[in-house]
Amino acid sequence: MRSYRLSSDTIVLLMSNSLTHNIQIFNIVTFILTIAIGIFSLYGIGIMIASVSLLSREVNMITTVIKIAVLYVILKFDTNLFIPFSYAKNILAELILNNISLTAYSPAYLAMFLLNSIIFFVLGLICFSFVEKVALKKGKIAGY
Repeated sequence: MRSYRLSSDTIVLLMSNSLTHNIQIFNIVTFILTIAIGIFSLYGIGIMIASVSLLSREVNMITTVIKIAVLYVILKFDTNLFIPFSYAKNILAELILNNISLTAYSPAYLAMFLLNSIIFFVLGLICFSFVEKVALKKGKIAGY
């Protein structure tokens, strides 16, 4: 419920921004497509963080520090293939500020955007699989 509210609030804010600045029509397709593709890089990071919980039962502080560090990296640095959600962040910022849709970007940029999401999602799955095997060997997840 909370994520739905956050998404609807974001859409309302973006639509009101486009209406108050006399921008033609808010491009909702660009927004939804960018979020749908870009979220996979964040899922990958989430899976990596979840894999830490397989090795240790006290993960609350570790996951909090990792989440803050990832958020800092995403917000601080520019577009880079090795920074999760960075391409999506830039596309969404351009959409909000200048109403630039996905068609304005080059195919190479969009390919890097897609590759960024795929890389982090696959890395998350690989990391979880590796940590799961280690946890099974050590007997850490026998009680689950």
